[in-house]
Amino acid sequence: MERRSRPAVNILNCLERDQWDLLHPSRLTKTFIDGGLSTARCMHSRDIRGHHGCVNAVEFSNNDEELLMTGGDDRRILLWRSCELIEGKHRSVAMEVLHDSNIFSLAFSSNNAYAYSAGNDGVVKKHDIRSTRCIQEHTYEDMPAIYCLSAHPSSPDVVLSASEDGSVSLIDTQLPTGSARIGVVQSRSSYQSVCFNPMDSNLVAVGNSVLGAALYDLRMNKKLLSYDPTWYSQYQQDVVSVSFDWSGTRLLTLQRQFPPTVFNIHENRALYQLIDDTGAYSNSVTMKSGCFLGRNDEYAASGSDDFRCFVWKIPHGGTIEKGRGTTLLPHLVLPGHRSIVNQVRYSPVHHLLCSSGVEKVFKLWSHLPLLPDDKIQWSNAPPPRERYSQLEFLDMWDEDRDTSEEDDHVLAFFDTLIGQEEMLDGSPDSSSSSSSLSTTAEALLATND
Repeated sequence: MERRSRPAVNILNCLERDQWDLLHPSRLTKTFIDGGLSTARCMHSRDIRGHHGCVNAVEFSNNDEELLMTGGDDRRILLWRSCELIEGKHRSVAMEVLHDSNIFSLAFSSNNAYAYSAGNDGVVKKHDIRSTRCIQEHTYEDMPAIYCLSAHPSSPDVVLSASEDGSVSLIDTQLPTGSARIGVVQSRSSYQSVCFNPMDSNLVAVGNSVLGAALYDLRMNKKLLSYDPTWYSQYQQDVVSVSFDWSGTRLLTLQRQFPPTVFNIHENRALYQLIDDTGAYSNSVTMKSGCFLGRNDEYAASGSDDFRCFVWKIPHGGTIEKGRGTTLLPHLVLPGHRSIVNQVRYSPVHHLLCSSGVEKVFKLWSHLPLLPDDKIQWSNAPPPRERYSQLEFLDMWDEDRDTSEEDDHVLAFFDTLIGQEEMLDGSPDSSSSSSSLSTTAEALLATND
């Protein structure tokens, strides 16, 4: 019988401190594993290679979180086994059918039988996990870019989409293709994020490029509440990400030019604004997606334009005083990426944080060792490289993209975008110039003409 690996515990230290009660299995789990994130000042990390372009979407499967799905600029969808990644085995299986353009969003069905994908080609694809075949395609009339998908929490055949044409649509894949899409919300400005409430599938959070974040009831097709993540309602609320915690009672929003915010879903004012006192956190250049993490979603995470991942500890409860909530400083700031970090997802089963962005690699993070070849990244350490200048970018030749080796030309291109945003100095009008995604192959090609 294969021996199961267990987390390393220094029993002698426990005995020396007369902490005999820590040796009880349930206390070991809570103290050394679940509680490890609260005291962590560094994280173990590992780079995973396999894609030939920026990795724009990462998702863990539901419940057991056995699978990790990734997709990006190379138009491919790769499936990985979480346990194998932890053990250092970088094997993946690709879905048979590619998208015609960059992939922006992925979702597992509630029963993990299907994978949904969408992106710049305006097509929602439904893939069978076992056979890897694409079994359905749903095309929008004008084929707008689809920025986000959210799978129904209990029905494996239903998915929501948010798109560039200002629509949020519900797609029932059991219906014929022509009648499967039902409009839920319509706006003149693009919807960039959508999320089912995990405990009440009638409630849906949306994020709009102008109107901000809102909560809708699908039964009445009615807006219940508009959220004010900026605390200053006169500013344009360009919300790029909305995500519920596991209980469906709190909402995390990411917005351009402003810090992330956490809401009680029944209050329009933020409970917490997640700030960085050094001014390093930035969300201006690319589309990002945040998440809650921890055994009880007691943390929130977001990528940043400064090449790092930020993690904030979220207190239980929270009150709003004088129209504002509480500001929180980062619990961890994780270096290691070589460019902008766009996506973060967490697996509480495996204690894994996954992050990706403007690189061909994606990263795994854990407060537990990722043997045998992990790296230790200390919180608040600087990014691993200096940014390229615009002159250096112009002097570069575009490299072959059909490999998993990093393309410095792409990194330099996004470095120039960061520089342009810094020159705008946070002007309220600058958000309209920041609508580029982390997937801009067209712009890269144009620079070489």
